[in-house]
Amino acid sequence: MNIKMLCVAFFLGVVGCGSEPPSTPMMVDAGPNADVPVTTPDVPVIVADNGPSTDNGTAPVDAEAPPVCIPTIHDDGSRDLCNGATMCQPSLVNPTCTGAMACDCGMTAADMPSSICTPATMPSCMTAVSCTVGHNHCSVHLPTAVDYAEFTMLAPSPLRHGGLQNTGRERWISTDGMSELQFVNFSRPLYNTRGFLQVCVQMPLDQTITASTGNIVACAPCSGHTCYWNRGPASSSTPSFEIDFSEDACGFRLSIFRAGAATPDSVRDMVSMSPTSC
Repeated sequence: MNIKMLCVAFFLGVVGCGSEPPSTPMMVDAGPNADVPVTTPDVPVIVADNGPSTDNGTAPVDAEAPPVCIPTIHDDGSRDLCNGATMCQPSLVNPTCTGAMACDCGMTAADMPSSICTPATMPSCMTAVSCTVGHNHCSVHLPTAVDYAEFTMLAPSPLRHGGLQNTGRERWISTDGMSELQFVNFSRPLYNTRGFLQVCVQMPLDQTITASTGNIVACAPCSGHTCYWNRGPASSSTPSFEIDFSEDACGFRLSIFRAGAATPDSVRDMVSMSPTSC
């Protein structure tokens, strides 16, 4: 090789290794098996962060939402209050889902009382129930401003007197001696299917509600020391009643309302007829 050819070869080697090459398209990874050339404009590119990519190049699938937690009492007496749970469905153990992140009634049309919520009124019945942490209104029976709360006198006293578990099985008589009442099948429906305390009575309780309700068994869910039947929105078109227990559950006031009435049409003070329960 002569000196002239050697210089040309040396010059080409310097250009190939040390000089800047002309502008060319940039290679972008478009998948595990292919590189495709694309031109990149001189603007910032924002990339959405969808988590780490998988081996096959697809986006990860979100994990399933945690199941709804229902507060329970265990055999050893400990309570699971659903603290920190994403979604809580209230029960008597934790009626307002204290400690949970969210509260849900989880009610369907099948949970609604058929004597109040007909197909025509079902939309308003479903609207009437609501639940947020600290405020559980999961019943069409509760008045608008009333949330569920634990019954204040459920168990008997240390002397085994009083308490709804004792007196609820007894017969009751009005203080004027004009009427009697007994809760229906008390030992079985003391708690409803959602775990809340209730008392059930045979309708009609009074001539004011005979025509529209007939001889049905009316189960009134209890909040605090008061049990309500149809005291929600449907009370504007259907009779309703309240049972307000005394502190020892040895007596109660029965208030019966005509449809749409703001004040009771009939009030009776009832006392237990059992000499041993109270």
